[in-house]
Amino acid sequence: MLRCRRLRFLLATYGSRGDVAPMLALGRALLRRGHDVVLAGPPDYTDDAVHWGVDYRPMCASMDDFLARNACDVTGHPYRMARAIKRAAPTEIAAQFELLTRLAREADRVVAASLVFAARSCAEHAGRPYRYIAFAPETFPSRYHPGLGERRQSLPPWLNRCSWWVSRRVDNWMLRAPINQGRAKLGLPPIADALAHFADPSVSLLATDAELAPAPPDVRVPEPATGAMLLDESGSLPDEVEAFLAAGPPPVYIGFGSMPDARPPHTAALIADAVRRAGCRAIVYGGAGLRPGSGVLTVGRLPHATLLPRVALVVHHGGAGTCARAARAGIPQVIVPHLLDQFPWSARLERRGLAPRPLRRWRWSSQTLAARLREALDSEAMRTAAAQMAHALAGRDGAEQAAAILSRA
Repeated sequence: MLRCRRLRFLLATYGSRGDVAPMLALGRALLRRGHDVVLAGPPDYTDDAVHWGVDYRPMCASMDDFLARNACDVTGHPYRMARAIKRAAPTEIAAQFELLTRLAREADRVVAASLVFAARSCAEHAGRPYRYIAFAPETFPSRYHPGLGERRQSLPPWLNRCSWWVSRRVDNWMLRAPINQGRAKLGLPPIADALAHFADPSVSLLATDAELAPAPPDVRVPEPATGAMLLDESGSLPDEVEAFLAAGPPPVYIGFGSMPDARPPHTAALIADAVRRAGCRAIVYGGAGLRPGSGVLTVGRLPHATLLPRVALVVHHGGAGTCARAARAGIPQVIVPHLLDQFPWSARLERRGLAPRPLRRWRWSSQTLAARLREALDSEAMRTAAAQMAHALAGRDGAEQAAAILSRA
């Protein structure tokens, strides 16, 4: 490996585990290159950082608590989600400014991701270079896709532009005032546009696989897509899971990550009935209180890199990390998007033949889920496309590629 000058990196992220895990992977890649790394993120994942050996500084309030308290809003109408973010933004952005102002002065470079809105201002105040890492091309305005959060993904270009016009104004309504309040305390001039400030394509890296999610032609990022930044979660499976896998044909895996659920008993019953109707076996992640009961194995968090290659397909929420991990496992996917970039991820996988038409979380039923399960299980074309995608992505290390780019002068 090419040796380079030892640098002090401040990484910052805020969101669910899907927003933290890629930055942990990046932190580990930078550490392997001999750099010093501090990662600031939500307090929920301090133990994960200890496990992976990354210096972690808790920032803001618990994201898991926010999602649980606002389950109906964040998975409901986009305006209700925006309203929930608007309520939380002043306190959370102030907390970001408080911690990151100090940490940026101690760093050589500042790298932010997801819902970190203060990092660029803190880097500017400290006179440090800044980079933003996007986990989906839809982070950036484009005529080729609608604004983040739009559920319809096949709009014509003129409607995509209209969607971004609305999206930018909603972003500014939620975020611009608290960002400018923090900037004023640092003696910095106000910004006019929140998204263009913290997620400027000209200072961004796109941490996706180009075969799955390339940058659209009208978005100019300074480097090619790095590939998904994934942790090496290849540990062993619990004995009960091994026994379940050995007891019959490959099951389906159903898990919605950190996504909240306003009615866990209803969802659990729906899943159990869908599995029965589809005539398959299932392993279900019990997050958000899901306990489907007899005929289904309920589990805690498992290493996807070990589990997914051994199941028939995966049903999930459409998070960028789970999409990338399932693509590497070479299995079909059934997507039930809940919010934000999960809608474009679900449409993208369908277009590439890796998944059937996505299910709408607020309109699904045991019948529709069972139908999607059977469609994916019975489709030879889908299995072939998934195997070809896995071959194309084999051996790729997006975190290492991003670390190499960030390490350069």
